[in-house]
Amino acid sequence: MMFEIHSHQGVGEIRFGMTRSEVHAALGVEFESFKRSSQDAHPSDHFIGLGCFVYYGDSGRVDAVEFLEPAEPTLNGVNLLSFGFTDLIRQITKIDPDVSVESDVRLKPIAD
Repeated sequence: MMFEIHSHQGVGEIRFGMTRSEVHAALGVEFESFKRSSQDAHPSDHFIGLGCFVYYGDSGRVDAVEFLEPAEPTLNGVNLLSFGFTDLIRQITKIDPDVSVESDVRLKPIAD
């Protein structure tokens, strides 16, 4: 499934701030709920067939979405899972030069 990224708003049918029940209704497919840690206030949802994890913050509302195949998260029409990590960061930096990257991966400087 294609998930178009809408910066600071959400992806596809998922919007930041939605409740779990709103996400379930919007996606309308089977999911498994789980907690990544015993300290999580709310369970996360794995939409297996879509290749999508939805995480809920302390308020119980969407605060993050993670993708794996077969999902196709797209930004400006480009499937972000079609790149390796370094190339992905280069692609995103073209769109937003002020992007912040949190990673243990060391990147080579990005040349224009």
